[in-house]
Amino acid sequence: MQVPPFLKNCEFFKSKSSLCKKNKMASKFAVSVFLLSNLLSLTHAGADGDHASCHMTPAYPLPSNVKRQIVYCANKKRSLPWFDIDLDTDPYDRWKEIALTYKAEIQTVIDFIFHMNTFFQKDLLPIVEMRSSEILGRMPNDYGIEIEGLSAYTEVEVAKLIIVNSAYELSGLCTSIVAQNTDGSMYHGRNLDFGLYPGFNWTDFQWELTELLRPTLFNARMNKGGKVLYSA
Repeated sequence: MQVPPFLKNCEFFKSKSSLCKKNKMASKFAVSVFLLSNLLSLTHAGADGDHASCHMTPAYPLPSNVKRQIVYCANKKRSLPWFDIDLDTDPYDRWKEIALTYKAEIQTVIDFIFHMNTFFQKDLLPIVEMRSSEILGRMPNDYGIEIEGLSAYTEVEVAKLIIVNSAYELSGLCTSIVAQNTDGSMYHGRNLDFGLYPGFNWTDFQWELTELLRPTLFNARMNKGGKVLYSA
């Protein structure tokens, strides 16, 4: 078990290391069962759409001296590119432009994740490879077909994309904020602080995965019926 440099002499970690080694196989089996049970239990979302509704009541009104406007102005040289995603197109080709644009960056991120997480590579990947068709078929809406298309255009194995997308949904790592304004519009903000231990740069105090994800960022306009539904 790897620990930060300043904790290497900590007795707690020394004692826990031997315990972790003894329970290594049991831990891998438990995590494998957890991930697979979630992957194979994917079902189509309900038709009523209530699961996507916000039921929160604002706890604190904005102070009277706070203006409801964007106060941060990004540097234009560092602004993100915009892409239009047409939800009326074939889901297999829906993300083609983005997949081809960021092909190298996506491959780098995926390679890093599977290099750092040997459990994904050695234990989980062979199982998902055997059942990838079943898992894709259980995914709601067009997600399964979209993943197949992404795999074709990025040349990343389907099973790896399934694992990365599922693990991302099952874990809670990035800092997120959801807010609602007075007219009911929803805003979702997320910090780019996604890490994967032990992939941490203790010199710069930054997650290595965060730095690899940064070049893959972009803005998207989600279109349907010739209208923009939302931007992300």
